[in-house]
Amino acid sequence: MRSRAETEPERKLREALERAGIQHETQVRIGAWTVDFLAGATVLEADGDYWHDLPEVASKDKRKDAWLVKNGYAIVRIRESEMGSGLDERIEGLDLEPGDAL
Repeated sequence: MRSRAETEPERKLREALERAGIQHETQVRIGAWTVDFLAGATVLEADGDYWHDLPEVASKDKRKDAWLVKNGYAIVRIRESEMGSGLDERIEGLDLEPGDAL
């Protein structure tokens, strides 16, 4: 498995999850895919605007999401441009309970 640094969108999302007290794992391998965050059966992806607008990346994201949903996971994608002051409220609005066991 290759090691890589946390991206800025991932850092922002991780910090929001931590502020909300949501237990999560980072960079989890599920089947053939690696997801940014896993909280229970919910996958959270922090999508950088530039990379995830590229057609080949957007196509891969669709295949990944379809596989994950087919295998029982809920998917939440949060774009970098959506990670402003309302990020904490968006995290709190998800069906994730603080302290949920993984």
